[in-house]
Amino acid sequence: MKLPFGIVVCLSLLSAASEGAQSTWNFTNPGDRFEASSGSATLGYYDPSLNGWGPGATAFGAASAVGLPLIGGADTQVMAFPACAPDQGYRVTHGFAPNGTFGDTLGLVSNYTVVMDVLFPAASDGAWRSLVQTDTANVTDGDLFVQNTAGGGIGINSNYRGSIRPNTWHRIVWVMRAATGEGQAHRYIDGQFVGAIGTTGSGLDERFALGRDVLLFADENNDTRAGYVSSISILDRKLTYAEVVALGGPNAAGAEVAGAPTPPYAQLMARPVGALGHRGSSGCAPENTLAAIDRAFLDGAEGTEIDTRLTADGVVVVFHDATVDRTTDGTGNVADMTVAQLKTLDAGSWFSSDFAGERIPTLAEALTVAKGKGIIYLDIKTGGQAAGFAAAVSASGFPVADLWFWTPGNAAYAAEIRAAIPGAVIVWGAPDASWRTDPNYFANLRALGVAGFSYGFGGADLAFSARAKDEGMFVEVFTLLDPANIIAAAAAGVDYMETDFPNVMQALQPQQVAAASGPAP
Repeated sequence: MKLPFGIVVCLSLLSAASEGAQSTWNFTNPGDRFEASSGSATLGYYDPSLNGWGPGATAFGAASAVGLPLIGGADTQVMAFPACAPDQGYRVTHGFAPNGTFGDTLGLVSNYTVVMDVLFPAASDGAWRSLVQTDTANVTDGDLFVQNTAGGGIGINSNYRGSIRPNTWHRIVWVMRAATGEGQAHRYIDGQFVGAIGTTGSGLDERFALGRDVLLFADENNDTRAGYVSSISILDRKLTYAEVVALGGPNAAGAEVAGAPTPPYAQLMARPVGALGHRGSSGCAPENTLAAIDRAFLDGAEGTEIDTRLTADGVVVVFHDATVDRTTDGTGNVADMTVAQLKTLDAGSWFSSDFAGERIPTLAEALTVAKGKGIIYLDIKTGGQAAGFAAAVSASGFPVADLWFWTPGNAAYAAEIRAAIPGAVIVWGAPDASWRTDPNYFANLRALGVAGFSYGFGGADLAFSARAKDEGMFVEVFTLLDPANIIAAAAAGVDYMETDFPNVMQALQPQQVAAASGPAP
């Protein structure tokens, strides 16, 4: 993978340019191994039983002295940690100010990043290994694990990606955005994005946010193993994709410093497929904002899906939830507020201070920003928006051929939209079984203005993709969050994929000699 132009490869420089706090431990002070190399957070033993386990079970010294591989040819100080019992672990007291979705309501740190340069010996391979535990009483399951398979990946909730090889130094980066129903975590190994966890219906809620402390290498039921860590860094913000890619692999100088360049993906998609941002490039910018929409096109997307709702004064706005609570600094129902009221809300700070002051856009504003760049695909959250759609198209001059309307199974609403906007492109949901047997199945849908199908990635089917293409229709699937699923969906013959990470899809595209399959916008 090539680093995007202009990325600074020293994280400390990036941190200096961004708001927030960061602390790093490199274990270099013989008089106090837990002294922070930078920042004001503290690191110590988790010892609720007061049995003094820590000094006897933890060892420090040079990697070379204990027979470990060097990092990039350089020696480094390391901390050897044991397989921690439920009353053992390492406690970080971070001192971060509350932020994100649970900042104001619960006083929690919703957005944060943990960076670790770690090595697990062969004896620890093939077992569960807890890395991060937000429950400081350690009575519930940990929150980030290495999988219990040989060279297993990292993750939680049966979602593991990548590979942590034994006797190998790896840089693991865990980027968290905790939120009710829509939380998301990003995972990287040696700078390579190996997948996100969480989209609509996500369980990455307040459990994953931080209180005053966070535990490392701890778990309530002994899912831990011995290992080594050369550096740990914790930040009170989400590192961006570009920042983590720039960090690359481990470095003997510490987790704040860029190491070996991020490796390219070993496997690419077998065929080019069009990327559609999911609520814009929502893995990199606050969803459904002009910043996220613009970012999607900059990241190489052919278009982007956005959500629409109707305000109290009858204007279509770009917003996902029924209430403004999760993604703004306000509270209440979208449908009960006027555009003027919605425009007073900050729709960016919950995601990152870098987007403070971002506003909820009207559909007309979104179409104006996107005009001439590609497809806008509307996920229509409520009925009665057809007149508002027509007004937005008229105000923006957005080409109707580039505007898709998702009306799965709702022929009446499709007809209402096409009456308001002649020639509107209708996107159906998943096909029913009759597509195989009914000779009029596709013709009947064409009569409704249906140009393609959109459904969950798990239903992707090579036979249907081929038949839809023969009928002049496209297949779009949602929502892809990791390289493995993106590669699998391409193999299933789909024409477009929704993703929070169009930038990752670009990195997985094969070398193209022709445009992506599917009808031109």
